[in-house]
Amino acid sequence: MQDSPLQTLLEAEKIIFNFTGIYKGNNREKTVYKKLRQLIFLGFSWLLEISLIILVILELKDLSAIIGPLMLLIQQTAFISKLFILLSNERQILTLEAKLKNFAVHEFVISDKKIMQKDLRQITVLGQAYRISCVLCCIIFTIGPFVNKHYKEYELPLPGYLPYVVNSEFKYAVTCVYQMFSFYIAGGLNSSLDIFCCKLMEVASSLFQILNRQLNTIGRNDIQNQAEHFKKCVSFHNDILKYIKMVEDVYSYIVFSQFAASAIVICTTAFEIASLPISTGELIASLMYLLNMIIEVGLYCFYGHHIQTMSDGLCSACYKSEWYKTELNVKSMVIIFMENNKKPLTLRAGKMVPLHLTTLTKILRTSYSYFAVLNQVYQNNNS
Repeated sequence: MQDSPLQTLLEAEKIIFNFTGIYKGNNREKTVYKKLRQLIFLGFSWLLEISLIILVILELKDLSAIIGPLMLLIQQTAFISKLFILLSNERQILTLEAKLKNFAVHEFVISDKKIMQKDLRQITVLGQAYRISCVLCCIIFTIGPFVNKHYKEYELPLPGYLPYVVNSEFKYAVTCVYQMFSFYIAGGLNSSLDIFCCKLMEVASSLFQILNRQLNTIGRNDIQNQAEHFKKCVSFHNDILKYIKMVEDVYSYIVFSQFAASAIVICTTAFEIASLPISTGELIASLMYLLNMIIEVGLYCFYGHHIQTMSDGLCSACYKSEWYKTELNVKSMVIIFMENNKKPLTLRAGKMVPLHLTTLTKILRTSYSYFAVLNQVYQNNNS
């Protein structure tokens, strides 16, 4: 497809993945350099994970002391899980990219290209806004010790266990760099993983929208061969279904791990804001962190819901067309197609949890339930 937005849709995320050695795609760079970068970035992520695990274990009896580290630990664990699922699916992602290019065999008129350009421009802008929001959240979360005079001497940007005592400028500087670098890696890569998936999902929605328009033209006088036109629509539909199946196979467990973590992280963040004594700076950081967590799961649910809505319109598009003017064999094919597509397509996280807006409300309700229980336990312990 010449001049197609599909050609550059994933470029920003692929550059980030390639830079970190997580995914090189068709890049023929020497494997040793990729592996070295991958080892460095994964190593920093694992160091932060291990330090948080040890701290949570050591402070397990003090709920107020572990709530902050626990919040970071759960999200960091989800991030590492998503990362390793992506690494294990590198070949499938290459196949998925090839599938995007294969849509060039279909005939896209100017109006179809405009639909796609509009949809993909929106997800690109939204993705950039989400990435900037994540970066700002990381900066606000770690900048406290450097701008707030009320922090103790040598107080670190993030909680975590250290096998040494930070009692000098050198140790403090090295530890701060390690913590901030690890945290920024997690924020940057995690947001890129989310945006990458949402872009792939929006492609499916856009293709369904184009298919709806094509189905709506059945029976028009300017179409010479109605049977051939409908067969092309069916072939296009099958290609979309195969593409969505590939997206679900690659991202199903990535999204599931994020959903599982998000319910707990939203709960613990809300508990920290509502129940624990924190400074104004910590309050702003926690509020922004909470907002980003809700946006993160909201993006998956929104674009999953969009796919469901677009696929639900296939039968209506056929019915609103002038199919009754076509030959008997075309009418039969249209009726069979409508029968087969009565049920809208639903993407599922972990092959279980449907991706739509109802799921978002369920996650928020679950988080509130966890928050209520956690708050009650905390109040009982302090009464």
